[in-house]
Amino acid sequence: MPKGSALVVEPAYAKINLFLKVLGRLENGYHHLQSLMVFCDVGEWVRVQPSTHDGVAVEGPMASGLHSKPTSDNLIIRARDAYRRATGDAQPVHLTLHKTMPVSSGIGGGSADAAATLRALNALHDSPLSAAELAKIGQMLGADVPACLGSSTVMLNGVGAELAAAQFDADARFLLLVNPMQSLSTPAVFGRLAASVRKSYPDAIQSSWTLNDVKAMPNDLTKAACAFCPDIKTVLDQLNRVADADFTGMSGSGATCFALFAKRDAARAALSAIRLAHPNWWAAIGETR
Repeated sequence: MPKGSALVVEPAYAKINLFLKVLGRLENGYHHLQSLMVFCDVGEWVRVQPSTHDGVAVEGPMASGLHSKPTSDNLIIRARDAYRRATGDAQPVHLTLHKTMPVSSGIGGGSADAAATLRALNALHDSPLSAAELAKIGQMLGADVPACLGSSTVMLNGVGAELAAAQFDADARFLLLVNPMQSLSTPAVFGRLAASVRKSYPDAIQSSWTLNDVKAMPNDLTKAACAFCPDIKTVLDQLNRVADADFTGMSGSGATCFALFAKRDAARAALSAIRLAHPNWWAAIGETR
């Protein structure tokens, strides 16, 4: 890795599961999933700069949601260490995470941060790893990290690494994201699922999805997430009453919910209404990438 004043800043885009189907639990404890995942320009950023010693800083409006002092379980630190193991490079770096999204909110904040860290480290390296090699590292860090590395629309079929490029053919491309400022444990939500989840594994997965396709495929985790966080239902009820929303749902294991709009002005009006009615909630709008 080059030394000196070089630095790289990488965006960490929000991930939204337009639908999420749970098809079965595997012997290793993971679940077989199907999900259409899109990304939008709401997000955070990670800055990586070569230094004389390792350092980590977390700043931004949501920094307090993380530990006051970053520890080894922070995904950007784990990503740095995993990249070092893969490359054998021990060049000290200073990591800065600008945190703007709620922690454990179902929109891939930590996974996107880890992916941004891997991309930044790779951009600084004299012999960068291939996309496949980065994805292999990402899979070890978390199920959403491989998708976050590319941050483009993908279809997931499996536990995280089985990704295929996909298209979401809809005029509704503006997203309103709303979180009631409650964190949810992904393992806890999955653990509450009924034991009788579907066991079928379809042979073919669509590569192109319409709005009507997505509307017919809800998030299987919504009921389980609402059991831990009843405010999710309140958020969804609010979004379902918003004018001009084409589709609403919950992303990932919650608690962030979303509404899709065809017009930016409609999304902005809904954002203003949500913030006025619930000033303690987190809300943001963005456009799908």
